[in-house]
Amino acid sequence: MKSNFLIIVFYIGFLVFAKAQTITSKLENHQPGFPEMDLVLLSFGADYPIKIGVLQKDGTLKIDLSDVDLKSIPQDHFEMFLSDNLNENLTLKCNLSTDLQQSKNLKAQRGGNIGLWYKNRWAGTLYAVSTEEIMPWLEDEAYMEPVLSSFFEIIYVTEPLEINTTCTNSWQLTDKKIEAAHTYQFSLQKGFNLLEYQIQEIYKTNPNETSSKPSKVTIANINGSSKIKWYVKYF
Repeated sequence: MKSNFLIIVFYIGFLVFAKAQTITSKLENHQPGFPEMDLVLLSFGADYPIKIGVLQKDGTLKIDLSDVDLKSIPQDHFEMFLSDNLNENLTLKCNLSTDLQQSKNLKAQRGGNIGLWYKNRWAGTLYAVSTEEIMPWLEDEAYMEPVLSSFFEIIYVTEPLEINTTCTNSWQLTDKKIEAAHTYQFSLQKGFNLLEYQIQEIYKTNPNETSSKPSKVTIANINGSSKIKWYVKYF
């Protein structure tokens, strides 16, 4: 009986993870007339675009992170891009890399921007956010203001990992140091994973010195994709 229960729990967990890795949605700012384009990551260099989905002519996007093909990337090239420091591959980090406990064998690589790939060139960038208002800050956090919202990013890891911890990240201003609380609550599977960065509080700064900073953030697995709004900027 106990073994059957564990099998059911594992199966439910697998279904939840698979659902989070497979997304079908619509662009918020679809413009008719554009052709179908692949959705790619350049996590391992521009010579090896990694297809993770497609943007159809009608503005429907389909993403599947559960079975991404990396076979075309030479092993030595692939390993050159991997880092043994998970913290450095997160957009919002801890002051100390050791605050995020990981196995010594784990390696990671940030997914980077999601690109629209057409005729072997980068034709645009796809943004995954809860509101369009956060996009200027994502493009230039040094000068643009953040807003209370979420943005979503992809990360690659070489083995499963679970983290539940809180750490601090600091910024030095002219007359003071400000600290942000980052809470990490996620479970990653081997391969590509989609994470939500939820900005819950913002420290307001003197805009003549620097932009305001997220002061309380939770980084977690996505809980369904309905919260994500997709915008594209074409080149």
